[in-house]
Amino acid sequence: MNEFERARDDADAALRLNPRLTHALTLRGTVLTYLGDNPGAIQTLRKALEADPNDFDAQLSLGAVLQNERDLPGARQHLESAIRLNPDSNLALYEMARLERTEGKLEAAARAFEKVIRDNPKWPQPHLELSALYFRLNRPADGEREKAEYERLSGSPSP
Repeated sequence: MNEFERARDDADAALRLNPRLTHALTLRGTVLTYLGDNPGAIQTLRKALEADPNDFDAQLSLGAVLQNERDLPGARQHLESAIRLNPDSNLALYEMARLERTEGKLEAAARAFEKVIRDNPKWPQPHLELSALYFRLNRPADGEREKAEYERLSGSPSP
């Protein structure tokens, strides 16, 4: 609910009671990304994964923050792990699509965004991302269609 400082403090309190609560580490690391502390988030999420390499949320969050930090190989490693742990996660596929776009794999990114939209057509952001990709791929009609869908879903003009 956008109370990130409170969530961080709650995770810290839980960890003081039991430092082995891996989900509290994952929560703390994820919250730190929202607070703009990417180095702290990376360190905390790595600790969570040392304790439980099969923590989907930690894999996903670490992949996303590493992508923001431009560690693309690290981001790919963790996003692939997240997808392996939960192949039905639309959010993991969305993050992978963003990574593929960043890596210049535009066709693969478009296919991934298309799948995200098929699975969750009412989520506005993937429509905007796909619209921009279609324009880059010289598919202006598709780009306009996705842009209009973003605007319809979000209730505002695209940025």
